[in-house]
Amino acid sequence: MQHSGKAWMRDNGNFAGNHRNKIQYQIHMRMKKLLLCALALGACVALTAQNRRISGTVTDPSGQPVIGAGVSQVGASTNGVVTDFDGQYALSVPDGATVQVEALGYDPWQFSVESGRSVYDITLQESSLELDETVVIGYGTQRKRLLTGSTINVSGDLIQKQNTTNAVGALYSSVPGVNIVQSNGQPWSGYSINIRGIGTTGNSDPLVVIDGVAGGSLSSLNPADIESIDILKDAASAAIYGARAANGVILVTTRQGKKDAKVNVTFDAYWGFQEPNLNGVHSVGAKKYIELVNQTYVEKGVIEPGQNYYDYSALMPVQYPLIQNGTWDGTDWMAESINHHAPQNNYVIGVNGGNDLARFSLSYSSSYVEGTLGYPKHTYFDRNTIRANTEFSILRRNGRDILKIGENATMSVYSSNDLSTGNIYGSAVHTAMSYTPLLPAYNADGSFYSLEDQVRDHWNVSESYNLLEKNALDQNEGKTYRLQANAYLELTPTPAWKFRSAYGHNFYAKFSRSYTPAYSLSATDQEEDDAVSQSASLSNHWTWENTLSWTKAFGAHHVDALGGFSIEGTRWGESLSGTRKQTKFGTWESATLTACESDINAETVKVSGSNTVPYNKLLSFFARANYNYKDTYLLTLIAREDGSCNFAKGHRWGFFPSASAGWIITNENWTDWGRFGVDYLKLRVSWGRNGNCSIDNFQYASTISLQAPYDFTHDGMSSSTGAFPDIIPNTELTWETTEQTDLGIDARFFRSRLGVALDWYRKDTKDWLVDAPVLSTYGTGAPTINGGAVRNQGAELSLSWYDRVGDFFYSIGVNGSHNRNEVLYINNADGVIHGPTEVISGSLAKYNTFEARVGKPIGYFSGIASEGIFQNQAQIDEYNAKGYTFMDGYENTRPGDVIWIDQDGNGAFDNDDVVEIGNPHPDFNLGVNINLQWKGFDLSVSGSGAFGQQVLQSYRSFVSRDTDNYMNNFVNRLWTGEGSTNSFPRFTYGGHNNFYCKAYVGDIWAMDADYFKIRNITFGYDFKQAFKRLPVSSCRLYVSGQNLICFTKYDGMDPEVGYGYGYSWGSGIDIGYYPSPKVYMFGVSVVF
Repeated sequence: MQHSGKAWMRDNGNFAGNHRNKIQYQIHMRMKKLLLCALALGACVALTAQNRRISGTVTDPSGQPVIGAGVSQVGASTNGVVTDFDGQYALSVPDGATVQVEALGYDPWQFSVESGRSVYDITLQESSLELDETVVIGYGTQRKRLLTGSTINVSGDLIQKQNTTNAVGALYSSVPGVNIVQSNGQPWSGYSINIRGIGTTGNSDPLVVIDGVAGGSLSSLNPADIESIDILKDAASAAIYGARAANGVILVTTRQGKKDAKVNVTFDAYWGFQEPNLNGVHSVGAKKYIELVNQTYVEKGVIEPGQNYYDYSALMPVQYPLIQNGTWDGTDWMAESINHHAPQNNYVIGVNGGNDLARFSLSYSSSYVEGTLGYPKHTYFDRNTIRANTEFSILRRNGRDILKIGENATMSVYSSNDLSTGNIYGSAVHTAMSYTPLLPAYNADGSFYSLEDQVRDHWNVSESYNLLEKNALDQNEGKTYRLQANAYLELTPTPAWKFRSAYGHNFYAKFSRSYTPAYSLSATDQEEDDAVSQSASLSNHWTWENTLSWTKAFGAHHVDALGGFSIEGTRWGESLSGTRKQTKFGTWESATLTACESDINAETVKVSGSNTVPYNKLLSFFARANYNYKDTYLLTLIAREDGSCNFAKGHRWGFFPSASAGWIITNENWTDWGRFGVDYLKLRVSWGRNGNCSIDNFQYASTISLQAPYDFTHDGMSSSTGAFPDIIPNTELTWETTEQTDLGIDARFFRSRLGVALDWYRKDTKDWLVDAPVLSTYGTGAPTINGGAVRNQGAELSLSWYDRVGDFFYSIGVNGSHNRNEVLYINNADGVIHGPTEVISGSLAKYNTFEARVGKPIGYFSGIASEGIFQNQAQIDEYNAKGYTFMDGYENTRPGDVIWIDQDGNGAFDNDDVVEIGNPHPDFNLGVNINLQWKGFDLSVSGSGAFGQQVLQSYRSFVSRDTDNYMNNFVNRLWTGEGSTNSFPRFTYGGHNNFYCKAYVGDIWAMDADYFKIRNITFGYDFKQAFKRLPVSSCRLYVSGQNLICFTKYDGMDPEVGYGYGYSWGSGIDIGYYPSPKVYMFGVSVVF
């Protein structure tokens, strides 16, 4: 200070002045210190005000603590806490700040922090938001809490996150009571959908209604365009659709514009690749194959052990030494046909928005996916879709729409090139699995090993051709155009009354062209001329629906009613196809029916055509009344009268009523339900009748066919077109009907965290529409008759848990269903509807491979049952002493042979010994969904499984073709010595009764096929959470995998088998089923 003081005095000139100034300086410094202290004190006060500590307890209306409630400062996302197990919290916030309290199952609450107050106890009110959501029902919507029927609602967001090409593939894990099986594993293939069991041997598909238009196609929609899917499972829910609803109803709503919604643009895309999921199944190598072929002829007694039946040194002099020294082990044709890293991608761009006058939702999407099998054939599915949904308010008054019009239109253009997946004679997969491994696929230079190469190498094992070379021959292209659209008008003169009129149209057209060049693949597979085929077909279906609805409240009573009528039918349709040989230029690009040089004759030209008569009409009148008292007692009545021209006069009209009731018990004031953890409890009961008229036209009339050629000349060389009655008329034919009773419970527990839905049902389908059995001597086709009945009975349970702890949200959903299917009666002499023979192998022609029989499930496998495998000679002798009937006789039976059961003990194996050997329908279906979210991150896992079903499996035609190759799973099953297995016999030739079983199917081919598949795993992050200045509302990137894991003991490629030999009521036949691929993908979803 002295130094500072001297400097100060020097600057002021004299001592006296310096002394005075020194005093002033000291006063100044003291004032400065006081000011700094005051400022510091003020800062402390301000800091204290900015960080006031508040605390309190969050409880529910019953006074119970709310655990895990989020308490946060509005506008400061990082300042928040979570209530503890006692519902208590503590948080530092400034005075005047707004604090929000939120918890799952409650309405959010906000309060402002007041100066001088630090304790805020909060009581949250239970939220009924989800239960007050509206869901789509027939011809309208209804609040979820007031539903009296059994329905399922699946949101479009959940469907889109599954990243499937077909929306049905996204439903596996979310729809209890709905059995979904893919027709085959090709990504564009369709699905078999049965709601609460299969109810008929005719058409068992549910009715699909898209934006109010019945008869739509889900496969033509991009899943990203779907707002929601609602499934009506019980008759009461579906009865409003009457004649078409016997198998249930699937209601699809595409994305719509919303009022008071800003215009936003969305972009969604994913890219990925696929790999075939063969489950370790592969063909045996050439060396093992030769060993098994030799063993076949040893078993036949033709050669001795150690000998070759074929002289391979002479038949394949180049390849056989390579097989012997281990440098080449043959061709695995299945492995060679794999299209590794098969690409798939999907792009969707959408624009939507709206205001009081207009709403719109527009989108364009493109999907492309290649098949994983069939190489070098290019198999693919390519779909482009344009969707335009618009609505305009023409007249408004007092903020309410008086008159509005709108339309929903989806136009899809898609093409595909499929791999044949038919029977044992036409399935490309079956052929590849069973083809000889002794023929090379390629030469050393990578070219196909062709007929010229066989001649060069003196390869002459069999008259075989190169499968890959043949697959590469055929070229084809096709385009399918499908328009699904409707236009509507709504008039609402008063808030209570609304009239709606809607016209819907489905248009379908397909054009295709294929070309096969001239070829010479083997001595027996040759074609001198190339050939081109072209075809075209189109069809139209229309509907016109008119409804008038009324709603009114009388105090605590609320009524809403709806009445209407609808007309639908087909318009003219036609199909044309032609094939012609000898094209002018011999190239794919130039090949058309007109660019050919061949003469027009029966040898070089084939032409066919047909048309659809606009006769399939349905006229319907319907009504529905909903009543509730205090939102507690609920009643719904529905009546529908349908008239179909498919039946004769006197049988054309069918009446389809339903009634359902509900009781929301938790609205009763008997007790404090919250004290028991019960937030919502509803009981419901329903009964209803639905119909089915899905048959060909004119079944009641004796129609005339012109498809029969007759020849009345002496040399038989000049045929003429003849006419003959092609069906026996049935004037008594009437409606197939389904009656269903349903008892259900819907409940919410623990502040709506736990949701429970339980249903029991019984569904009887009567008067099946089936083809009658007739003698071939009748000389005409069988009529359709009302020929049987079946009962489906079962139960469904759905459990869901939702919770939120601060920024962490999670949900778990588990659902399961059990269904028992039993035929009640069949209207023919033997009580059986016969299925096909020779399904898994040629020559198995003694009895149906599957059938429908009274007392059994539809489509069960029929054949000879066994009780195990003879393990040693002593066991054989023991059975002989008991008088057992040996299929091959006691003297010819050896250890390792099957113990077949002679059911009637008559000493012979015949039709009376045929029993049920398997059931392709599962006893139990399971679905699981798990979703986790935290600060922009999301993880979802979904899976589904089926249990208790069997699959009939054989990958080679073991009887008719002894030289078919073997798969490793067949070899691994074989009995190899005492105790090795008790379910599959020793190796022997295919015609041995261990496999052939007297031309019956044996139960050794029926495999248990329980499985659980992880359908989808997706992990994503919304980068908008980390980069707030991004010029978008959200920007989510994700990675996803499909069908990554399958838990099963089934030893085939895929336990989920939907093939039924072309029969709508058959399934579970695995003769080389195209398996579902594993899919790996990366995607982006942006909202601008």
